[in-house]
Order: sequence, then C-alpha cells, then structure tokens
Amino acid sequence: MKIQDLMTWEVDSCTPDSDLGSAAMAMWRKDCGFVPVVERDARKVVGVITDRDICMATATQRRDPYSLRVGDVMSKKLFTCSPADDARAALRIMKEGQVRRLPVVDPKGILQGVISFNDLALVAQRTARPGEGLTYAEVMEAFQAVSKHRFQKEMMEAVPA
Repeated sequence: MKIQDLMTWEVDSCTPDSDLGSAAMAMWRKDCGFVPVVERDARKVVGVITDRDICMATATQRRDPYSLRVGDVMSKKLFTCSPADDARAALRIMKEGQVRRLPVVDPKGILQGVISFNDLALVAQRTARPGEGLTYAEVMEAFQAVSKHRFQKEMMEAVPA
C-alpha cells in the first residue's frame, strides 16, 4: 500500500518566522499535534513543530507563545517520505527516527501532505489478512520503538539555562 493512498493531502503549515501561538492555532484547526515548517515561498519543508515543542518552549522560557518564533524551537532533524513510498517504508522511518508523523514531500522537498502513525495503525486494523497491507505485529513493533524513552541527558541538554 502506497503513502499516497493513506496520507492527508490538505495540511496546514507554518514558516520559521511564524509565532508559536499561530502554529498552535493551526494544530487546533486541524485537530492534530504537528505542523510542518516550510520556507515562505517554495513550501520546501525545513522542519517540524509539535504541540509538545510549543508547551515545552513556553514553559521553560516562561514566555507568551506569541512572542516566540517557530524557527527557534522547531525540530530541524527531518524524517520524511514520498507519496510513492510503501507504507512499510514510512513505518520503518518512524521507528528509526522515533517520530509519530512524517511530512510527505516530493523529490525537491516540497510539502505534499502528512502521514501519521494513526493512519498506518488504522490500515493495519482494516487489512487483517496475511500478506495484505501492514500487520498488527509490524505496527506494534514500530509503536514500541517510537515510544521508547530517549536518554535523559539528551533531554536535559535541550532545556535552556
């Protein structure tokens, strides 16, 4: 099964210059916890921001979300897939990157949509026959890898002094 058959095509995005309040409102409108960050003109994906990123930035910096910029807190380490990729490839990328959502991009890095762990889990539920789609075991293995706690030192280094 291809990503293009499972992904959400119409997604909101923000730019590095957007404020965190606007990014949070984009998530609220789409009922999601993730927004791709794109260059203003080209819609090339340059990062991602999550609801957790916004909460942690406002809490640790004790500042209003409208006074903080997305570019200052977004994750620049990108994990992406393409619409033509197989669902198993996306699941592998999520597992290796410990991420629950992937921007779907074209060969030039231009945002096409988003695929989420939920999208893949629902497919596994619908395609219960062996050899068709994703299996429950594959999804659970990826979920365990994605949910694994990261080394505490990494987390502490990310907190501003």
